[in-house]
Amino acid sequence: MMKSLPPLREVPRLLWRRLRREVHARTAPRQPHPPRVDALTQALAARRLSEGHASPFFGPLAAHAALLAEHFPQARTLIITQAEAVRAHRFDLLGSGEVALGSPINWHVDFKNGHVWPLEHHTRLLLTAPQGGFDIKVPWELSRFHHALRLGQAYLLTGEEAYAQEVVDQVAHWIAANPCEFGVNWAGPMDVAIRAVNWLWACYLIAGAASLTSDFLALWFASLRQHGDYLLAHLEDGWPRTNHLIANLVGLLYLGLLLPEFPQAARWRQVGWRLWEELLRQVLPDGMDDEASLPYHRLVAEMVLHAAALCALHGLAVPQRARDRLAAMLEVIAACTQPDGTAPVIGDADDGRLLPLGIHADPDRAASDYRYLLALGSLVLGDAPPTWAALAGDQWQDAVWCFGSEALARYEEAQRRPIPEPPSRAFPQGGLYVMRYADLHLTLRAGNVGQDGVGGHAHNDTFSITLAVGRPLLIDPGSYTYTANPQARNAFRSTASHNTLQVEGEELNRLPPDPFRLHADAHVTVHRWISGPHFDFFDASHDGYMRLEAGIIHRRQMWFDKEARLWLMRDRLTSITRRRRSGDAVQEVTLWFHFVPLRVLLDAAHNAIRTADTEGPNLLILPLGDFPLRATLGMGQYAPRYGISRIAPVAKFSGRVKLPAEWALLLYPFRDHVDLDAAREAGLAALAALNALTM
Repeated sequence: MMKSLPPLREVPRLLWRRLRREVHARTAPRQPHPPRVDALTQALAARRLSEGHASPFFGPLAAHAALLAEHFPQARTLIITQAEAVRAHRFDLLGSGEVALGSPINWHVDFKNGHVWPLEHHTRLLLTAPQGGFDIKVPWELSRFHHALRLGQAYLLTGEEAYAQEVVDQVAHWIAANPCEFGVNWAGPMDVAIRAVNWLWACYLIAGAASLTSDFLALWFASLRQHGDYLLAHLEDGWPRTNHLIANLVGLLYLGLLLPEFPQAARWRQVGWRLWEELLRQVLPDGMDDEASLPYHRLVAEMVLHAAALCALHGLAVPQRARDRLAAMLEVIAACTQPDGTAPVIGDADDGRLLPLGIHADPDRAASDYRYLLALGSLVLGDAPPTWAALAGDQWQDAVWCFGSEALARYEEAQRRPIPEPPSRAFPQGGLYVMRYADLHLTLRAGNVGQDGVGGHAHNDTFSITLAVGRPLLIDPGSYTYTANPQARNAFRSTASHNTLQVEGEELNRLPPDPFRLHADAHVTVHRWISGPHFDFFDASHDGYMRLEAGIIHRRQMWFDKEARLWLMRDRLTSITRRRRSGDAVQEVTLWFHFVPLRVLLDAAHNAIRTADTEGPNLLILPLGDFPLRATLGMGQYAPRYGISRIAPVAKFSGRVKLPAEWALLLYPFRDHVDLDAAREAGLAALAALNALTM
């Protein structure tokens, strides 16, 4: 199978990078060295303890904590509960469930699978295996030190020294157990950067604690200096460029701005400032991150927002083009937010975060509610539209930790306004179309695999839809895992795991052995997009099945009647091969529909599928006119977050059809009872309107 190849312009740089990596691996030291605590780090620690932090930071954090406790009391309770678990070394990461790691913590183990990495130079470690069996993300996630935020927040909320002491103890032990460049936690520069940012935040959160001694602070600063130097030497600027490089640059900006006393800080800032150029490279003009993944879009937006906020505190003006691109990213999030406040899981999802300052009682919601970014954006971007603050709902914890009373004032002002109704939106470069009206919301994927055709975080979701009526009903099943289980990895990113059309059991884009590649077989042509006050119309085709003997083009049209509150989906398959007459092409076709966990019924008499929630809302999927496929109902899997797999209903319409073929399906929301005759009549009226538009 052919692999995606880098552009010729990238080849000399990539060869030079490969040579440098090879030299580094061959000359890597055999014995680790502790961080160098010298006169500079000792003086810096003493000055910070006596004079406080000299660099501007979000604060006063103690006052922000008091405001959070007053206005978000449940968050205070959750923070303390989670901090107590962290003190006891109990962690729930990446679907592990709560696991007691004991004392001392082994930072080098995948505690979900029991795999332990040796303390070798990171270039000599086997991070993954073709057969799977262990997950490198587990030790990486633990060593990002997000949990230090909870300890620091609990310290500010309670004044109890034990929480600050636990930060000190865990960081000191981590530094001793993870000498620079040795061990699995130095193998991923992205994770090094995220750890540095979380350590810096934790340092500010526990400033003033008795346990934060001069000797420990000097050690901490010495390790942070190593983090900065490591990032400079290991920038993930190969091909394709991804969110990893964004994280590297954000980490360097944080280190350079908050530790200006180090001679290297100017270089950290200089390289980190490339973030704004990189943002324009990785985020498309319509605001979508070019990785074909909404969760990674969320991660990039979060990282860049926090960097922009820190730059503003230091009087550094973010270039206007970058500000505009960041605002466009938040417009994508506003459009994709469903009526219940969650976003659909489109593309890969590993629940990655930079700074999870806010906390949720429901971890599933924490993975899918992106509205906190709209709250942050309304404050970071001074010219932000007022709709962001209103659409953010009650997701203001992150903003309060950063901006305190200013955030609360914006929140209270937004609460007095009616929540605006965002319009339908098209993001053509990113390949995402959103149809929405009142409590109705539908997304449709019509883009490429991203990452310059590599498709590292893309799924086989061409023309796949998600649908919500007040709450999600049709979903994208998510990702579940990456390298720990290659079979599950491919199953969750396969065509059959998305609400789209499959021919002959083949994939829309072939799945190569590499779990972070996807062949760019399906090319989309959007023929028409219309959005107005009464209806939306989408019309596109793709050639993902052209490689089959029949040479098939799939065309999908979506008609959204806002007044009648229904969608009409029309599919057309055409064979254009010269090897056989199109009239002889008979193909096995399957239409997939993945539901949230709820009661779903098969109405065999009408060849229909409908949900049956007594409280509603519900959805009817009803064929119209001559329909060659038969409905069946089964069960499948979905992953609400990384590492979690649950059972949910899956419906499909399948059968053998002679090409060319065309059919239509009605997607009809209802409350608790549906009149099939009335629904069919409404569907036929919509079909007549669609025919009138497309004749």
